[in-house]
Amino acid sequence: MVLITFLMACLKNPTIISSATTEQWPAWMILELETDQTIPSTVSTRLLEVAKQHNIQLDLQSTPAEFEVSKHTASLTSPALFIETQAEFYAQVNGRFRWEVRAQIDLYDGAEHHVENLVIPVFHQFHHQRHAESLEAALPTLERKLHAMLNQYIQAQ
Repeated sequence: MVLITFLMACLKNPTIISSATTEQWPAWMILELETDQTIPSTVSTRLLEVAKQHNIQLDLQSTPAEFEVSKHTASLTSPALFIETQAEFYAQVNGRFRWEVRAQIDLYDGAEHHVENLVIPVFHQFHHQRHAESLEAALPTLERKLHAMLNQYIQAQ
């Protein structure tokens, strides 16, 4: 655990490559739970800031209860971003609660489709820390991966 924390602290944020013009993309952020619950505003705000650093304005769309990515990608005229997350309790290890945050980041650009699948382990000290807290704990890794995907997309243009 200490080694993982040390190595994560050594990781540098990727260099930010900005788009030449301000682009506006539709975006959906989904937190998969049994009950309807939205992504915490702290998480969505920070992910919107990541895109803004690349000169991309994300237009956050409402997510219907029965959301299917394939239904929305057929009619897209501009690039779109889909971030799907799911936090699950994994085990109790040495008095701490281990959760796994599974995330899938999809970037659609008409013909091209870029996907990143992540499994991010997080540890909580208290039992009442659950889905939202797990997602907030996984946020630095999500931010780095989104930066890398946006850099790669902008360089390919």
